[in-house]
Amino acid sequence: MRGYYQNEEDSPEEDSTTTLENQLLHFHTSDQHERAISTGTELLAIDPLNGWVHAIMGQAYTSLEQYNHAEKHFKAAIAQDPDDADNFTQISFMELQRGRAGKADDYIRKSISMDPTSAYTWYIFGILCIHYEDFNQAQFCVAKIRELDPSSNNAEQLDVMSKTNIEGKNQYSTTEKISENEKLLGTDPENDFAHYQLANIYLHEIKDFDKAEFHFRKALEIDPIDKDYQKGLIKSWRKRDWILKTLWIPYLPIQWALDICGWANKKIWPYVFMIFIMKYILIAAIVVALIFYSIFWPVAKLYEYMTLAEIHRKMGVLKIYSGTMEQIHKWKLSKRMFTMAGIALFYWGCIALLTPLIIDHEAAKMSITAIIFGIFTIIVSLSWIWLIINAIKKSKRSSKNKSLKA
Repeated sequence: MRGYYQNEEDSPEEDSTTTLENQLLHFHTSDQHERAISTGTELLAIDPLNGWVHAIMGQAYTSLEQYNHAEKHFKAAIAQDPDDADNFTQISFMELQRGRAGKADDYIRKSISMDPTSAYTWYIFGILCIHYEDFNQAQFCVAKIRELDPSSNNAEQLDVMSKTNIEGKNQYSTTEKISENEKLLGTDPENDFAHYQLANIYLHEIKDFDKAEFHFRKALEIDPIDKDYQKGLIKSWRKRDWILKTLWIPYLPIQWALDICGWANKKIWPYVFMIFIMKYILIAAIVVALIFYSIFWPVAKLYEYMTLAEIHRKMGVLKIYSGTMEQIHKWKLSKRMFTMAGIALFYWGCIALLTPLIIDHEAAKMSITAIIFGIFTIIVSLSWIWLIINAIKKSKRSSKNKSLKA
C-alpha cells in the first residue's frame, strides 16, 4: 500500500531554501520518492535539524520500503518537534508496513493522546485495527473520521475494508464487497488498495482468476514495489499458469493439512482424535514436505520471480532491482527463460545425484530425519507460544480500546 500524506499546508514558511523546499514538496506529493530523498539530502546538508525535511524523508523511505532509513528520519523529526502528533502517526504507519504492529500500536496511541482531532490519525489506527482483525474497533474509527472530516474518502475505504471481514449482520456479502470497492474506484481510479481488495474477492470467493489477475496487475501498476500486491499476483498465476500449476501440485497435501490444522485450532476437540494418528500424520507430512521443498519449490519460486521481473520490465520500473539483477532483467525474455531452464536442470541434476548417496548412507538418513523432526517440533512449539502471546496482546488491546471510546 502506498504511503498516505498530509495536506501541503503543513510546509514551513518560505526562507532562503524556498526553492529546494518547494521542489521537495512537489516530489513528495507527486510520489517521486527518489528525487524527494535527493532534494531532502541537499536541504539537510544546509540545515541538519530541519524536522519537516526529516519527516518527508521518512515518508519517502517508507514508500520505498527502506525502513531503517525511514525510522532514522522519523526519530530525528520527533526529536526536533516532539509535540507534532503527525510525526508519531507517520512512524506508526511505517512500523505497520515494516511488520512491527506492536510498535505501530504504541506510536498511534501516542499520537491520538496528543491530538484526538486528526481524522488521518484515526484512519491509520483503523488500518492497524484491521491488521489485528479488530473490525468492531475499525468501525469506531470510521465513525470518528466521518465526525472529524465528513468529506474524507478514507472513511469509506476503511468502512469497506472492515465490513469485508467483520462477522455478523454488518458483514458485506460478496456482491456488496464488489459494489463498494468499485464505488471507491469510481471516486479514485488510482486507489490501489481497492483493486487489491477486488482481486482477493475474485481470487478467493468467486474463483474468477482472470479478473483477480487483472486487479492485482492494476494495483501493482500503481505501486510496483508493494509486496502484498506482488504475492497476490503470483497466487493468481498459480491458478492459471500450467507450469506453476504443475510445480505446485505436490503442495496440495500440505495445504490440506494446514487447512485441517486451522479448523482444529478453532474447535480444539479434533486434536483429541488426532493424537492417535499423529505419528502417521507427521511421517506423511515430512515426506511430502521434503519432496516438495527440495525438488519443486525452488524451481517454482525461480519461475515466479522471473515472471514478476518481466512484468516490472514492461512497466519500466526495473530500477527497483539493484546491481546485477537489474542488468539480467534487461536481457531478452528468451535468454532469461533459457537461463532459468538451465538453472532448474542443474538443480534437479544435483538432487538426482545426491539422493542415492543419502539413501545409502545410514548416518546421513538419521541426521536428516533428526533435523527435520527438530525443525517441525520447534515450529509447532513456536506456533503455540505465538497463539498464547497473541491472546494476551488481544486482551490488552481490548482494554486500551475501551479507554479510547470512553
